Amino acid sequence: MDFFDLHCDTALNIFQKSCSLLDNDTCHISLKKASYLKKYAQIFAIFTPSILSNDDGYKNFIDCVIYFFSELKKNANIV
Repeated sequence: MDFFDLHCDTALNIFQKSCSLLDNDTCHISLKKASYLKKYAQIFAIFTPSILSNDDGYKNFIDCVIYFFSELKKNANIV
């Protein structure tokens, strides 16, 4: 089965919950859950809560991106 999903909040969710992109039970996407798909593309969204100040929002965004990229690097053989 081929699958192309244009939006999910998993990047933000794994950052907030300090869990893994590879295997998690609380997010929509995990690499293990998607392993049955032959071809799979996912667009990950990261948003900043509007209650944060500009500086805090930017820091939150950068921290989330760093966390997500580290998860991608850990799983480079799968991604």
